Amino acid sequence: MKKWWFILVLALVSILAACGDEEAKATEGEKDEKVVLRFGYTSVYSMLGVAKEQGFLDEEFKDDNVEIEYVQFLSGPPLIESIAGGHLDFGQVGAQPAVQALSNGIKISVVGVYSSGEQSLGLVVPTDSDITSFDQLKGKKVGVTAGSIGHRLLNEYLKENNLTNSDIEQINLQPADLKLSLDNGDIDAAVLYEPWISTTEYENIGKQIDDAEGLFNDYSYYIAANEFAEKHPEILERLLKVLHKAEEWSKDNPEETIENLHTFFGTEKEILELAVPRKEYDIEITEGVYTSLQETIDDLLESGVIREEVDVNKLINPTYLEKALKEEE
Repeated sequence: MKKWWFILVLALVSILAACGDEEAKATEGEKDEKVVLRFGYTSVYSMLGVAKEQGFLDEEFKDDNVEIEYVQFLSGPPLIESIAGGHLDFGQVGAQPAVQALSNGIKISVVGVYSSGEQSLGLVVPTDSDITSFDQLKGKKVGVTAGSIGHRLLNEYLKENNLTNSDIEQINLQPADLKLSLDNGDIDAAVLYEPWISTTEYENIGKQIDDAEGLFNDYSYYIAANEFAEKHPEILERLLKVLHKAEEWSKDNPEETIENLHTFFGTEKEILELAVPRKEYDIEITEGVYTSLQETIDDLLESGVIREEVDVNKLINPTYLEKALKEEE
């Protein structure tokens, strides 16, 4: 009887050891599994350019099986569409695309700020135009990128001047086409953001006659697809840590920063020298971020762009950044 009992115990121990080996192999397999982080960006420069060109991202993930793919888009709305289709994991957009995404049921979260400022967007008219204020545009053609932060500013200009959309002819174009339309005289004005304002000025196509001062602070955001964030929280936290490192480095290295942004985004250095000082670069999610996004939600509801209230606390998820910054302390 004792012999059979010993054999039974030995068998159980063998089974448990085998299970442990399989679990260890599975864990090791998960660790060795390649993770591809698909990072979407637009022509609007951010410190991603510094993080990439200075090798900060490569250094952070050099010992891990993590590959970062960089995908460029014309503007925020098509970037959001790519996230919705499951083709992107992370990106950078303005407030309106982020709000509209959540309003449309796209599962994203704002996880950081990549820039802010009131002078980095505004109203541009042709260089030889006599127009000096928005109220002179009644009955004229005004270009804007629908669904962008410029679209929100256009609505603010209309309200400020007691006008409605029916008082102007709104022309919806991507930023590069807005610049071309200004140059060809096809539109009377355009609501643009950087680097397109500085581009029109540098190429002597247009001049800025107004900005967002007194209307709102133009926060732009790093966003993450919730599926990726929940599956790979540590990778997301490390990515945010590197982007913050790039911000801090850029403050002490302004000339190299321009060079890095030029290399990564392809924007001419002379344009960047005009555009970069018009923004602030601080990744932290402050109370001002919550206030600004809530104002965007209210404006989009009032203008009918979105039909239902969006919960700002469901849009912003500060936990990944908080952990990332805590690790730096």
